[in-house]
Order: sequence, then structure tokens, then C-alpha cells
Amino acid sequence: MLVLSAWIFWNGLRLCDRVNLQCRLRGMPDGVPRGLVIAACVARVIPYIQLLAGPITWLFVAIAMQRTVNRIVELDARTTSERVAPVDAGAGVFGVRFPAV
Repeated sequence: MLVLSAWIFWNGLRLCDRVNLQCRLRGMPDGVPRGLVIAACVARVIPYIQLLAGPITWLFVAIAMQRTVNRIVELDARTTSERVAPVDAGAGVFGVRFPAV
């Protein structure tokens, strides 16, 4: 049970940090509140609280994560279409040219 509890904290906080890092790299504010993820993890490992509060807090975490990821993808879709040049026919596999060996 201890390993499962540690995994819940490690996995939830790591995912939160990575999504927030992607926000910071794009100049956006953090989208997923780290405190909410910690509260969801705590609610998930306390025996009787996990039956009601655990799923509800994880629902809010999932909503915050999905909204943030959607904003990141939306932002990337707008900026990627402006900076990607079309690939010419002789460019190789997926438009990548490999040096001669």
C-alpha cells in the first residue's frame, strides 16, 4: 500500500509539473494548480475519505489538466502553421535530409 501511495503522489505531481513547464515555455501562466493536485493525492490515500472526496478532487484535477493541454495545443497549432515551411518533393523521409554516410 505504501508503494501505491508514493506512486499516486509521484505520478500526479510529476504530470502537473510537466504540464505547467510547457505553459511556462510558451509564456503562459501555470494552468494546473499544484495545491489541487496535492489535495487530490491526499484525498486518494486516506482510507474513508477516498470513497467520496478522492474521485471528486481528481475530477477537478482532470478538468484543469485537460483545459491546460487544450490551450497549449491551440497555441501551438496557431504558431506552428505560421513557421513551418512546405516540404519539397526531394526532401527525403518526412522532409528530413540525412547526410551521406
